[in-house]
Amino acid sequence: MPHRLLSPLYRIAFAVFRLKDALFRRSKLGVLSLVVRDGRILLVRPSYRPYWELPGGMVEEDESLEEAGKRETLEEAGVQIESYAFMLGSYRRALWRRDDTIVVLVAQTSTVMRQPTPNREILDVREFPLDALPQEMTPAMRERIAEYRRGERNREGRW
Repeated sequence: MPHRLLSPLYRIAFAVFRLKDALFRRSKLGVLSLVVRDGRILLVRPSYRPYWELPGGMVEEDESLEEAGKRETLEEAGVQIESYAFMLGSYRRALWRRDDTIVVLVAQTSTVMRQPTPNREILDVREFPLDALPQEMTPAMRERIAEYRRGERNREGRW
């Protein structure tokens, strides 16, 4: 598969970009979409990280959080979010000389628009039962899902 061959190069390029970004850019705002349907959570497996995560990405200058979340979820997972129910939380993540903010929004309604195909950014998209998450997840991502399962809302804290 050609996209698998590009994955190591993509990871290196991503690491270089992140280093340059951390040293020379101001803080950024990111958004993640937590999509649950029938007790199953939508997760993506990026090519540049060795673990599963919620779909999402950076908010562009001319976008709202909701617009960015919808755009990223459609691009990465092929799922169109019609509306969000609430904000799970806003979290700060320290990266050397700046703090980034990551906002997690919980989808209210969503529709699968297309079957995702692996590409250089996203290797896989799956829905997992909430009580059977994959092993390859960061502690922070597991904690966000646990907060959702406990019914928490509008949290603030460290990523």
